Amino acid sequence: MVYAGLAAVANASCSTSRESFESSSRSVNTAACRVRIRSTLPVGSSLTAGTRGMVVDAAGVTYVTATAGASSNTDVVTAAFRADGSLLWSMTFDGPASWHDQARGIALGPGGVLYVVGNTPGPGTYANVLLLAYDAATGNLIRVVQYSSAPYTSEYG
Repeated sequence: MVYAGLAAVANASCSTSRESFESSSRSVNTAACRVRIRSTLPVGSSLTAGTRGMVVDAAGVTYVTATAGASSNTDVVTAAFRADGSLLWSMTFDGPASWHDQARGIALGPGGVLYVVGNTPGPGTYANVLLLAYDAATGNLIRVVQYSSAPYTSEYG
């Protein structure tokens, strides 16, 4: 069975240089930050399962979102890892239809709010835009917004 994973990271260091993936040292370099992967949490065997976004705050806490689960039912998993790589909190969103929820991105907002965007099935199983707002410190779900511009229209966040 193949597993995708949420990466627990520690020791993030940022620069302005663009570097590439180094598979031998299990580190990832992006245009802004270099992070070392400490561990992973399995998120499922679905072809759509896997990490969808990551953001690091000023204190070094890393927030990751992913699509998790089997092909017949995926959920949105969001987790926060301390600077040392240990898990701070982890939450799973299984939408009202309990079917095919998907993460697409993550961002930190003002006032300690963490936003996750994705999609969830609406009426008639058409995909609706999904916005989740979490308390970044605790992982408590503050608000869920599900949006569609018209009936029988699939839209993705």
